Amino acid sequence: MDIKALKEYIFENHKIEYLLEQTGCHSIKWHGRGYWTCANPDGDNKQAVVVYNNDNLTCLNYTRDMTSGKDAPTDLITLICFHKQLSFYDGLKFICSELGLDYY
Repeated sequence: MDIKALKEYIFENHKIEYLLEQTGCHSIKWHGRGYWTCANPDGDNKQAVVVYNNDNLTCLNYTRDMTSGKDAPTDLITLICFHKQLSFYDGLKFICSELGLDYY
């Protein structure tokens, strides 16, 4: 499964909240204006993470540097890889496994 198809599946099947839970995030809250907020697994700031309900699954983490100082765009996949300490490839496999999808 390619990344675009995986993101489309997550978006269209409303799996953002589920994946945040599987990642260990807590205090997950939907905001009717099109985004989710939550706390990092080891954090207490309930709005530290913002995941936008869009086809890119754009994600901002205000209290963690998920890209090691690089100015790179981040998404839900980045967040999952960061918290699970997975490579991008293994992060994709983890997501597919959690969603019951075949990675290949």
